[in-house]
Amino acid sequence: CINLSIMALMKTLDLFAKERGVVLREQMRSSYSSLEYLLAKVFAEMPLDASFALIFASVLKKLTGLRSSMGTLMKTYCLMTISSVSLGFAIGSIASTAETAMALGVPVLVILMVVGVINPSGVNTDETPNRVMEWIKLFSPIKWAIEALVTAEFRGMTFEKDRDFWGNLKELPRMGGLAMVRDGDEVLDAL
Repeated sequence: CINLSIMALMKTLDLFAKERGVVLREQMRSSYSSLEYLLAKVFAEMPLDASFALIFASVLKKLTGLRSSMGTLMKTYCLMTISSVSLGFAIGSIASTAETAMALGVPVLVILMVVGVINPSGVNTDETPNRVMEWIKLFSPIKWAIEALVTAEFRGMTFEKDRDFWGNLKELPRMGGLAMVRDGDEVLDAL
């Protein structure tokens, strides 16, 4: 998730900021509006961005044997990539140069990565969460992608109880400390 998000955001920041001068000059000549440029840019870049997401989803499914359908993986990664590109457009639109865009984009992405990971620091979920952090989480494409993928993978999953202890451990997904759970819904509750 994080790799695709970084790649999409950085590519967009770099290209969008470099094209800014040309776009402003053409807009001053009334060649097209900002909305027309943005829509054309999105439709021109979307196939390339989506292709990386589709390749990643295909390789991931093949190598890991995830339960989630290929369609779910592809849709989730494509939506996350498109969200990261949109974030890149937003950041790039306020930056005057590619260097400024990168300097603004990296800290924003790092913050979205940190809040996007499911309970990264083991925070007590019984405590009232910080309101600012909750608002920041809403804008993290990484958070939404991870939640969608984890839910698709574990919802309704059951682990066989008929095997001996060691056989059961070998068959469980590699989940670290959660390896002793009874079903996927229990995993989701723990997260």
